[in-house]
Amino acid sequence: MAPICDSTVEMGKLLSLNPTGADIMDGLRKGLSAGDIARHILDTYDGCDATVVERDVDDFIREMERRGFVEEVKDNDAPSPQEAGGQ
Repeated sequence: MAPICDSTVEMGKLLSLNPTGADIMDGLRKGLSAGDIARHILDTYDGCDATVVERDVDDFIREMERRGFVEEVKDNDAPSPQEAGGQ
């Protein structure tokens, strides 16, 4: 999955995210998998249950896809970490 634009403003839509939602979208921009994003959240936020985080990340991504903010991409279509602003 990857965001379809660099910003929702380009789409003519406004999306307000809490810090966790922003972390998920940032991970998608970097080409991370849902599992990698969930691990990042578990490492970043204290007191999280891994099963709940994994489910919530998957649910969030599906909802963003349903709303048209992200789309599934083939591995060779995903941006490299450098293209996506990663390290």
